[in-house]
Amino acid sequence: MRLRPLPTLVLLMLSLPALAAEKEPKIFKCQDAQGRTHYGSTAASECARSKVIEMSDQGTARREIAAPPTEAELKDREARRGDEERQKQDSDDRARKDKILLATYPNVEELEQFRTRKLTEMENAIQASETTLQSLRRSLERLEGEVAEEKKAGKPNAKTSKALEQARKQVERHDEQIAKRRQDMENMRKQYDADVARYRELRKVAPPRASGR
Repeated sequence: MRLRPLPTLVLLMLSLPALAAEKEPKIFKCQDAQGRTHYGSTAASECARSKVIEMSDQGTARREIAAPPTEAELKDREARRGDEERQKQDSDDRARKDKILLATYPNVEELEQFRTRKLTEMENAIQASETTLQSLRRSLERLEGEVAEEKKAGKPNAKTSKALEQARKQVERHDEQIAKRRQDMENMRKQYDADVARYRELRKVAPPRASGR
């Protein structure tokens, strides 16, 4: 009789328990939404939204299959994923802006000078618009007086009334433009202030000391 090599016999003996375990019938235990417990060779359909426990022949838990996530949990998971993506995007945007900021200005003094120059340019443009607005207001007042005199004399002039309406619209447009430019200037000032503070932080430059009185 031919004998098997010893190592082969050892491996075969070691594999027998595993093979036997694979052939053991599986028993699943679960609890449905009404709290009723179910047992079976497969997970009961009533436990579709519950966790399932695979039991051994001795009645002990062999492994646990987690319950599928609820609709609320799925939405919460999606919301967290969206928050993480937005945070990463914000971080990437900040890193990109920091790189541009440091590459554009060699030092904080040049950045502050550029801020002053841009704000001065905007202030000059606003003052020019306000000068034009004053002129338009004087024209509007003159036309209002002419229309009033014509009505008083009982001879309203359609041409004068039309000119008055146009003058009013011009004044309104310039008022709106100046208000918008003022807001743009304030937004720019805040942005440059933030850029200066960020530049100092990146370059580890201390802020200037407040002058004492």
